[in-house]
Amino acid sequence: MNIKRPLFGPRKRPNRLSGAVRRPPAGQPRAPRPAPELWTRYKKRLLPGVGGLLLLGGLVAWLVNRPPSAVPETKPAASGDTPSWRACLNQWPDGTLYPDLLPVPAGEYRLHANAQDLKPFLAPHGLHKIQIKEPFLIEKNEVTLKAFRHYVTALERLPAGADKDRLKSHLGLHWNKDESESAPVKGISWEAAWDYTDWLGQKTGCAYSLPTREQWGATVLLLDSARDSGSKAGVLTGEALKHLLWGVREWSSTPCAGGYYLLGEDDFVPLPEVRSATCMPAMLSVAGFRVVIKATAPNEPKAAKPAPASKKP
Repeated sequence: MNIKRPLFGPRKRPNRLSGAVRRPPAGQPRAPRPAPELWTRYKKRLLPGVGGLLLLGGLVAWLVNRPPSAVPETKPAASGDTPSWRACLNQWPDGTLYPDLLPVPAGEYRLHANAQDLKPFLAPHGLHKIQIKEPFLIEKNEVTLKAFRHYVTALERLPAGADKDRLKSHLGLHWNKDESESAPVKGISWEAAWDYTDWLGQKTGCAYSLPTREQWGATVLLLDSARDSGSKAGVLTGEALKHLLWGVREWSSTPCAGGYYLLGEDDFVPLPEVRSATCMPAMLSVAGFRVVIKATAPNEPKAAKPAPASKKP
């Protein structure tokens, strides 16, 4: 008789208490072995050794105590790079740089005898010889109607109060003309022009001001010297000189008896009538203006408002 026997006998299960081997009852299927828990199965792989724990602890300590990221040191600009005064310039919302500045170096400027077309503008102010101790930058053209409207819009947004009322009273009623946005603003009082430079300085961080007679005269002579020799650095042109002398009279920061001097002349004034220096009270809305800034100290506080000279008895 051929009796088939299994190759391996039933699996013996030791008793956990006595250690005896238990056998399943005859004819009863063996109970399935329960699957081990995930943690039990992979705990040896999940738990790092002593070296792994030390490495992990060192990584956590480095992340907690690491120094802040180092800020790269800013190197000073080399000579010939962007001038320091440009750091405080800003842009209008349309992306144009404002104002368009023209550099005037320090030095001595003389009115030559053959400059007959300039003599009526400079001689009445005593600007035959001008000594400029510090370089400066002056706006190439007068402040435009568009630029001044930016200031008026900002003024309207101020909260109601005495300051707003005072600034609005300086504007007058003659500046808002139906002209091209690029035309120079006219009919501005000295007070409104000075208020504009204050606002522009707060907006850009530059200590803008109105030009003195000497600064204006030095610019005229510098531009005149460039008329025959051509453009210097692409900014000195006859057109810029024309805007200084003609177009609209401009306020200066140089006080006179009861007011401040006006510079240049309006378009409708013929050259023979340009004979004397004009002094006007600050409250009269009679002129346009342009701004200046020192080229050597862009962060220097703005000079105090110059007071008009006392009137002669």
